Amino acid sequence: MSQMAIYMIQFRPHSGSSLYCRLIKYLHEHNLIYSTLFSTINYDCIIEFSLLGQGISISYFDEGQENKSVPVWKLHGSCNMFAKDIKASGILYSKDVVFEGGLEASLDIGTVIENCLANQSLAPAMCLYMRGKPIQISPFIILHLQCLWAYQIFNCKKLFCIGVNPWPEDKHIWEPLSSTHAHIYFIGDHEKYDRWISEKRNNPSEYIGSSFHEGITLIERSINE
Repeated sequence: MSQMAIYMIQFRPHSGSSLYCRLIKYLHEHNLIYSTLFSTINYDCIIEFSLLGQGISISYFDEGQENKSVPVWKLHGSCNMFAKDIKASGILYSKDVVFEGGLEASLDIGTVIENCLANQSLAPAMCLYMRGKPIQISPFIILHLQCLWAYQIFNCKKLFCIGVNPWPEDKHIWEPLSSTHAHIYFIGDHEKYDRWISEKRNNPSEYIGSSFHEGITLIERSINE
């Protein structure tokens, strides 16, 4: 997990011209950026760097501050999140061992690498990529964030799912998405979307493309309506 974190912290939006950057700029220009919740099950920090590149502060563990910071919730943890106030060294731990405590995050690549290789033997707080998505580092905080996210999903007006395909076994993600009354706009696999809609969802839903590039214009149009 530490080696994965070192790899993923290196990803950056390309010269401020990525689709992430385009979407953020659009939201900012239309005075919607501070009423937007970004959430991801990815471990990289491209969304964060895209926001910071446009002078927008981020908030990892709360709803942000009005006109000051935008929430970016990492629902499966992140490559730059590490246990806080827990010291451990020279240990091996199996899947049944959990370290519970606080979390702190850094977007400095040197700090992330140092935490992974030098300061401690605990891996970053990232869910294991397996059934149930277990997490061994500060699971309470990540689980609490998932609960807050489910509440926000239930009460939001518009919801855009980009590049994540229905996987009903991840109940913490797909049960809230199935039950929300928000209008969902979906970018991903069309066949999997159709199957999920027919089996799990009765509220307004719209398929807008197979890729972010294909759907970005429709996202902007839907936001503006």
